[in-house]
Amino acid sequence: MSRTPVLNLSANKLTKLPTEIGKLTSLTELDLDFNRLTALPPELEILVYRGVIIHSGNPLKG
Repeated sequence: MSRTPVLNLSANKLTKLPTEIGKLTSLTELDLDFNRLTALPPELEILVYRGVIIHSGNPLKG
């Protein structure tokens, strides 16, 4: 898989993430701050569990 340790996608007005983003299992940080995300794909569950995702400033539901 990818060897990208940090991926910063903050402030990009993203409304959705591709399911393939879940293949980036070596991430140590995924910054999704200040987008327009209402949900995170289930494929990111392991990254959420590991505390890798930063997602403040999004209207996430549930």
